[in-house]
Amino acid sequence: MGPFNSGKSTFVSKVSEGSSISIDRAGTTVALDYAVAEVFSMSVFLFGTPGLKRFDMVRRVLSTGADGVLFLIDSTKPYANESQALFAEIKNTLPNVPIIIAANKQDIPSALPPEEAARLAGFSKEDYFIIGTSATTGKGIERALKVLTLAILRRMLPVLRVILEEGGNPNSLEKISQKLNVPLQKARLMLRWLEWRRVLSADWYAQTFELKPFAKQATEILLEIERLREERTPPAVTF
Repeated sequence: MGPFNSGKSTFVSKVSEGSSISIDRAGTTVALDYAVAEVFSMSVFLFGTPGLKRFDMVRRVLSTGADGVLFLIDSTKPYANESQALFAEIKNTLPNVPIIIAANKQDIPSALPPEEAARLAGFSKEDYFIIGTSATTGKGIERALKVLTLAILRRMLPVLRVILEEGGNPNSLEKISQKLNVPLQKARLMLRWLEWRRVLSADWYAQTFELKPFAKQATEILLEIERLREERTPPAVTF
């Protein structure tokens, strides 16, 4: 997502090596751009949205259910008003999803450094992960997608942890439901959600669930980071 002319269509096309689908008119996206990228051996489905204000309904439809947002800004013209108006719309539609800021068009000589471009567009490096990209040359694209994928997996961590602990046991659905403290039906939907996103392999007959290799590796790394962070947090002082 991002303002008009920030490079979204070019970004999606570059990710798919030119095999993306784009519905546009006179070079301007009027519906969507679509591509599938392989990130950490997992399939990431990218939907590029139109940036013009009059397409707000299209953006809402496309973004509903999104797992994360890559927000592109034009590093040569980082207009805060346009970026922040669209960003407010996104935050209203997707209040809790991970968001990465991509300061695009870094290949252009007049482009500002990523953090400076983001600052002028109204984003702080203290609040958001900022990555310099060039949709034309491909610079930073892979890194941006990897960071966003990891941010999405981190958001899933409580569920991934329980699957890692219990999923390999037969008839583990009930145990997963209990550990997550959710009804059985909701636990089943959560596992389906992960299976559809190719994070999980499921044997529904035996009720065994296994994280895909990278998802398992990422979960173990993220859990270790959480453990180290807890160890380094000083204990509360009481008087």
